[in-house]
Amino acid sequence: LGAFRRVLFYIGAVVSRPRMVTRKLAAQVSDPEVWELLREQTFHDQQVYDFARNLTGRPANPFYDDYAQLIRKEGIPGAVILLVIVVLCGAVCRVCCRACCRWSCCRFICCQACCGACGSGVPATT
Repeated sequence: LGAFRRVLFYIGAVVSRPRMVTRKLAAQVSDPEVWELLREQTFHDQQVYDFARNLTGRPANPFYDDYAQLIRKEGIPGAVILLVIVVLCGAVCRVCCRACCRWSCCRFICCQACCGACGSGVPATT
């Protein structure tokens, strides 16, 4: 049950992250008096966060202006990394299947699908 909670928390964090790092969440407060009151009430919290940002070297303004800027800064590099991982996994799988076909031990489901394609001529057996 504890592991399931960690997985749910992680999924929630990934799903809600775009909302949390854009200014749209902060834009809900539009009254200047409310902003002033919020700044007064959270002054010390802001000081702690500023100190932590300086200590870790993070930017003072971590928010993106809109979702398009978020996708440009984080989505495209993430997609490129994911594409590289998928291509490498596919290449490794193909190499392993070809080696398996050469050794005439095609008992795996993935090898049964590719034995005809790799040209070994070894029939797939179950």
